[in-house]
Amino acid sequence: MGLRANFDRSYLWRYWVIILMGLGSAAWFFYDATIGYPKKVKIAQAWEGLADLESGPRAERWRELAAEKGWSQEVPV
Repeated sequence: MGLRANFDRSYLWRYWVIILMGLGSAAWFFYDATIGYPKKVKIAQAWEGLADLESGPRAERWRELAAEKGWSQEVPV
């Protein structure tokens, strides 16, 4: 006695959706690891480099540095 499994296309679409979601997530993670995160590290290191200043002059110096580098003028917290 042989067994027979019927093919259902709805499962194939589900697999494609899962594959596309996985590839999209992988692309986003790759972008963040190679471009997004290193950029944020440079900004954080520049902010930490101003740690010896008091809060008022530190914020002013940050705005100057951010304008010079093309970063956001908003003071990091």
